[in-house]
Amino acid sequence: YLTAQELERFTQAINRNFVGIGVEFMQDASGQHIITKLFLDGPAEKAGVQVGDVIHAVDGTVVDNKTNQEIVELVKGEEGTVVQMDFLRNGKTVSLKIKRGQVASTTQYEVLDGNIGYLQIEQFGNSTAKETKCALEALQAQGAKSLIIDLRNDGGGYIEALEGVVDLFLPKNTAFIKRVYANGKEETMTTNGGTVQGVGPIVILVNENTASAAEAFTLAMKEGRKDVTIVGKTTYGKGTVQVQQIFSDGSALKYTNSKWESPSGVWINATGIKPDIEVDMPHVAGKSSAPLEKDTQFKIDQVDTHIGDAQEFLSFLGYPTDRTDGYFSQATQEALQTFQSAQALPVTGVLDADTYNELVIQVVIKMQTDRSTDTQLQRAMEVFHG
Repeated sequence: YLTAQELERFTQAINRNFVGIGVEFMQDASGQHIITKLFLDGPAEKAGVQVGDVIHAVDGTVVDNKTNQEIVELVKGEEGTVVQMDFLRNGKTVSLKIKRGQVASTTQYEVLDGNIGYLQIEQFGNSTAKETKCALEALQAQGAKSLIIDLRNDGGGYIEALEGVVDLFLPKNTAFIKRVYANGKEETMTTNGGTVQGVGPIVILVNENTASAAEAFTLAMKEGRKDVTIVGKTTYGKGTVQVQQIFSDGSALKYTNSKWESPSGVWINATGIKPDIEVDMPHVAGKSSAPLEKDTQFKIDQVDTHIGDAQEFLSFLGYPTDRTDGYFSQATQEALQTFQSAQALPVTGVLDADTYNELVIQVVIKMQTDRSTDTQLQRAMEVFHG
């Protein structure tokens, strides 16, 4: 059951069309909120916000240790109004005035390595088919021949949106999903299209958070074309379909009314889709240790899991240590000193809360801005290069 407000948030999360500033952010172990993504041509990007910026205050309200939803509520406002936001960047405070505007983007795209198109589909919402068609046309105009479709962390969306997207890739009257109801009735859905020609071969990137409609799209493409390779990690495994009954007060009951199978009858519920080529992300990408208390410090000869995490962060960022087992060695101290100097922190060689938090921030920035750290994407590109 969803209240009217919850239903509105849920719908906006899928369609990704809302009035806002156009950012995604995460809360690190210390409670800081780090910008991890900017929407293309969104208000925040136009105002000068950067990936890695730490949200410090919204209209004068300091947001340290507030929840993500509390920050969202502070940032929200009417279209055309301005929000004053303070960010921490490289040890300095950056104040920016951002005019709230319409944000509608379920896709991102660019050309990699000259002729490899990259298309990220973040949700299957109302505008996704139109966005995807525009993206494919733009990529082809820029010379893209092959295509990477990134469905990592795509939690799915609407079957209607799925139909509009597969129409772009599969010939007319191709089965793309089968729905099976509790009474045994089966419904096979077919495409209308093959709208965009000349795109392929295709690699689809998936991970543990690829779910629902994104999984249905992956199987439809794999079974409906001969030039599709799946790369990444086994997907989430959601093989059911939900519908909603909306009530007069705007609230809704959302319930399961069928399961879905691939055209050939594969049901991936609770098992997921195993990729053709399995590739892990760097270990630091999944690191999530408890916060380092403000007064906690680690020095030579001490042992702690935070030290081990810091050693992995340092090595990933190009400050190699001699070990990553959590023992604070002389090499660890020297690497910390070099990192602290580069980040304008007090050069103590001690692992304190400020240094640890800065390590986390720099890892996030590198993961988001340096394509070479994305091992799954790099492997996808290798598929085209043989």
